[in-house]
Amino acid sequence: MIPKLAGSLFGAAIALTSATALAQIYSLEVHDGDNAGTAYPGENERRNNNNQLGAGIEHVRCGVLKAAPGGPRLLCMGTASYTDIPDSPVQDRIQGLCISHRIDPMAGPVRTAMKYVTNNRGDQRQNAHAPVVAPVFGGTAAAVYYNYDPDNNTRLYGKILGPDCEELTPQTQLFAQNNDNVLGHAYNPVVVADSPDETRLGSCGIGNGNGRDDMWCLGVRATKSVDGYAIERYFAASVEAEEERSRPAVMPTTIPDHILECSAVGNTQPPNRGTRCALVNTAPNTPNDQRVVWRKYIEQREGEIYRTTPSLAPMLDAQGNVTDTYVVTYVEVDTSNRRNRSKGATYLKVVPVKVTLDDLELLDTPKYDMAGFGDQAHQYSCATLWGPEARPTAVVIQGSIVGSTTGVGRASILGYDASTRRASNLQDLVFQDSTDTGWIAQYYGNNPNTPQGRNHHDCFMMSNPGYGVAGGFQSNVKEFLFIANTGRKLRTDGVAQDKMAFDLVFVPAVVPSVTEPQPEPEPDPEDPGEPSPEPTEPDDVDGPSNSLGGCSTTGTTGSGTLLVLGLAFGLAIRRRRAA
Repeated sequence: MIPKLAGSLFGAAIALTSATALAQIYSLEVHDGDNAGTAYPGENERRNNNNQLGAGIEHVRCGVLKAAPGGPRLLCMGTASYTDIPDSPVQDRIQGLCISHRIDPMAGPVRTAMKYVTNNRGDQRQNAHAPVVAPVFGGTAAAVYYNYDPDNNTRLYGKILGPDCEELTPQTQLFAQNNDNVLGHAYNPVVVADSPDETRLGSCGIGNGNGRDDMWCLGVRATKSVDGYAIERYFAASVEAEEERSRPAVMPTTIPDHILECSAVGNTQPPNRGTRCALVNTAPNTPNDQRVVWRKYIEQREGEIYRTTPSLAPMLDAQGNVTDTYVVTYVEVDTSNRRNRSKGATYLKVVPVKVTLDDLELLDTPKYDMAGFGDQAHQYSCATLWGPEARPTAVVIQGSIVGSTTGVGRASILGYDASTRRASNLQDLVFQDSTDTGWIAQYYGNNPNTPQGRNHHDCFMMSNPGYGVAGGFQSNVKEFLFIANTGRKLRTDGVAQDKMAFDLVFVPAVVPSVTEPQPEPEPDPEDPGEPSPEPTEPDDVDGPSNSLGGCSTTGTTGSGTLLVLGLAFGLAIRRRRAA
C-alpha cells in the first residue's frame, strides 16, 4: 500500500467536471534527499554547524521559457548542497543549482540540464541564497538573482542563463549596502517590459541591518547585442524604511511599468507595525522620490496582535492576464499566546483588494479560515485558473514546519465573487509529496541552529503542450498548477533521507468537460409515451472519505476517483523518480 495520501480534493464547493478521462497529479522526482551533505546519528538533537553542507535544496523558484529553442523549458534554481551532481563545486558550502526540463507534448517534462551555476566561497552559508528566476528576451533565456556573502556583508548578484542552464553572463553585483544584508527575494521578478533584445524587471527584497532595515525595490535591465549578454540595475528605491526579514510579495499590475508589493513593516521579529502594500513605478528616468505612488496598510498591529508575512496573488481574466483584483493572505501572530512557539500562535487571514493608480481598496473585511489548514505561518500564494470553466482563483500553499517526513503538501483554492465582493474557499487540495516550509532549512541551511528563517516555495499556472494531442502527456489537461516542491522523504526501508528532496508537481487545474455520448434508453412497456433515460452512476466512486489512493507494490502509482457535488472526477497520482 502507498503509505501516504496519493492526492485528494476535499471540502469541494466547485464541480470540476461531470464526465472526464482520468486526470493525474503528476510528480517527478528531480533529486532525492541523499548525497546532500553529512547527516549523523542523533540529528534530531542540536545540529552541528561544522559538518553540514546545507539542507539538500531549499528556496526553489522556477520560470517557463516559452520560446526556448527546441521547445518550452521549465527552468528552476535552488540553494543546494547535493554532492553527486557531475562537476559539483559543493565542498564546504551550498551553491546555486540550475535544473531545466523541456516540456514535451508527448512525454511531459524531460530533463535537459542539472548543473551548479555558482562557485562562490563566502564567509557564511549564502553562496547562492534564495534565488529567483524570470524569463527574458521573449522567453528564450532566464535572469536569475541570488544572495552571496563574500565578506560578511550579503549582497544581491545576478546572471543570465540559457534554456539549458548555460551561463551567458558572469556573476554581476546588482545591489549592496554597507549596513545591510541585502536583498533576499520571496517572489520572482516581474517582467515589466520585454523584447527579443531587452527585458526590464521589477522586484523587491529585504534588508537586514540590525535595526536599520530597509525594504528595497529594484529595476534590472537584461540586454542582448552583437557583443553578447549583459545584466545591470537601473534603479533602487527604499520603499519601507522599517522591514525585518519577512521578504515582500511582488506581482504585476494592469498599470504599465508599475508593480504591486506587500510587506511586513517593522524592525522586530516578527515585524511589529503591520502588513502594508505599495504601488511602485518602475519606469526608467523616474526620480526615486516618485517611485512610490501610494502605500496603504492592510491591517496594523493591535497590542500584542501582529500582522506579518504577506503573500499575494492576482485574480486572472479568461486569457490568464492579471486584473486589478488581488487576494492578500497574511499571518496574524498572537504574541500573548505562544503555544510553544517562540514567536507566538499564528493564523492566516485573507482579504481581496482592488488596485488602481490612485489607491488600494479593501473589498471585504479580512477573514480567518479560508486557508484554514496547514502550518498557518509560512504560506505561499499564486494565481491560476481552476475547474472545467477555468475560473480565476488564488492558490495558498502550506506545508510542515516540523520537518515531517509524512506531512503532505496542502493547497487552498480561493475564488472571488465580484458581485458580493467576497473571497471564498472553493476547494482544498492535498498532494502526496512531503513539503517542508522551514524546519530542515533552519537546521541545515543558511542559518543553522537558529529558530528563524524559512524555506520558500513556488507555484504558477502552466499551459500543457500535450493538451488535445492524441497520445499526448495528460492530453485532457489544458492547464496545470505547477508546484516546485521540496521536503524530507523516507527511504524504502522507512528511514528518513538525509536532507530535502526536490519534486516537480503538476496538478490538473483546467480539465475541460467532455460530453460523452449517452446510450439510447429502452422503452418502458408500461408507458407508451416518451421514454425516460435510465440514470447513470459514476464509476469507481471511492465513497464518503473523498480520499484518493490505492495499493501498489512499487509505491509509484495510485488511482481513484472523487465525488464532487455528486459529480464524478477522476484523479490519480503518478510518480517518477529521477533517472
